Amino acid sequence: MIGIALMLAAAGNAPNFHTGNTLYAECTSEIGSAAYGVCTGYIEGIFDYDAVIQANLVRPVICTGPDATIERLRDAVVQYLKDHPEARDQAASTLINIALHQAFPCPDP
Repeated sequence: MIGIALMLAAAGNAPNFHTGNTLYAECTSEIGSAAYGVCTGYIEGIFDYDAVIQANLVRPVICTGPDATIERLRDAVVQYLKDHPEARDQAASTLINIALHQAFPCPDP
């Protein structure tokens, strides 16, 4: 939970080049469309970046397991954005992290 709090605090200082509203529109577009590709590519990029960051943490905050697919990650992000329309004006990268943390929490040590 501390990792999520740090992500939110850091995101407050960054410009929102890609918001949750934009991401939600892309992720709910037609499968195979360019917008859908941007959605999955953005989620993959954030997920891969998180994997690098988590490698340096004592305790990771997102634990998808070996069977993770981009479809499962996208579904988790879309569900979060659908359930939290009030948060969609925030940075997409922050919302992806929150969504994946909630959908794929790590077991307690």
